Amino acid sequence: MPHETTATPAIVNQLERFACALARRESAQGLNPAQWAALRYIAQSAGQQEVPTISGFARLRLTTPSSASQTVSSLVRLGLVARASAADKRQRPLELTQQGQTLLKRDPLKHLASMVAGLSSESLVAFSGVLDIVMRALVL
Repeated sequence: MPHETTATPAIVNQLERFACALARRESAQGLNPAQWAALRYIAQSAGQQEVPTISGFARLRLTTPSSASQTVSSLVRLGLVARASAADKRQRPLELTQQGQTLLKRDPLKHLASMVAGLSSESLVAFSGVLDIVMRALVL
């Protein structure tokens, strides 16, 4: 059973501040967090030999296909993403344009990744475990 300690409100406050700081970093680059997530999803899927689609992005983000489609459409309008042609219009593959690839090189998460990389192995395991517990609770 969950228990609250005197540290719980401070930890929750830290998590909220972390989320806000990350969103602020992403917005400073001109995109919102969902748009950055879409760029990352497309690049990672292509790198793993998976076909990136709107429905795949929706599953990853735990959102509706409509919301995912709006995010991708905004990236298409910005010239960062292109929809490839396909026989099934509902499953059109997504691809980064050259402009999208260039912008992704300035991904705000790269700064976060370098900070996390500096943690000890023990800290990384503990941190990952805590994040996993928190995420499972949020997703359920």
